[in-house]
Amino acid sequence: MYLIPSLPETQALTEFRERTAAVLRELSKSDKPLLLTQKGKAAGVVMSPRAYELMADAASLYRSIAAARQSLQEFHQGKARPLSDALDQLEAKY
Repeated sequence: MYLIPSLPETQALTEFRERTAAVLRELSKSDKPLLLTQKGKAAGVVMSPRAYELMADAASLYRSIAAARQSLQEFHQGKARPLSDALDQLEAKY
């Protein structure tokens, strides 16, 4: 099952410049990012530190899961070898 993320709110860069302090206060109460636009096109994203932390943690977890899946795939393809052989190779190299 895939979750479809909601689209972020958008705000013109000019309006953001005029209301920076207020917008940052609003963002600190929410974990939602704000998409800044310039001439109608995406120009940047602003988010609270907590929202950034959550996103970074999710990305780290995703990378760990992807690495585990690849390891399992390699194991099932017969690319695995005993730990003792790998350690012997490391000792010889270093």
